[in-house]
Amino acid sequence: MITIAENEEWKDFEIAYVTPEKYAVSNFGRIAKYVEFLEDGELQKCFTARSGYRNYHYRGFDGVRVLAKHVIVHELVAQSFLPTPTEKQTYIVHINGKISNNHFENLKWATKEEFEKAKLTYLPKK
Repeated sequence: MITIAENEEWKDFEIAYVTPEKYAVSNFGRIAKYVEFLEDGELQKCFTARSGYRNYHYRGFDGVRVLAKHVIVHELVAQSFLPTPTEKQTYIVHINGKISNNHFENLKWATKEEFEKAKLTYLPKK
């Protein structure tokens, strides 16, 4: 059962496999899996990659074998809730520098130069 927060919107997204379940992402950066009604679905657990970005991992059957895949949460949120980027805006930055905050108001499309500048402030050093 999913409790939808005030002002939270959800949009379905496609995964790499055909499944009876549907998947949705919220403008707050949450991911859910459901069959018929979103409210009856389950929130999905996301993991933090070594890069610091939140990922959602899932498994699916491609007709031959079971495969593991992942999607990057902030990319799903940006693609679903931000205005269409310009041709040069192929990157996403977290406005407040907190890459764990995938709320749509904390994300913006950016050029490579803008991303390179922003990542200096918040991505882990290698």
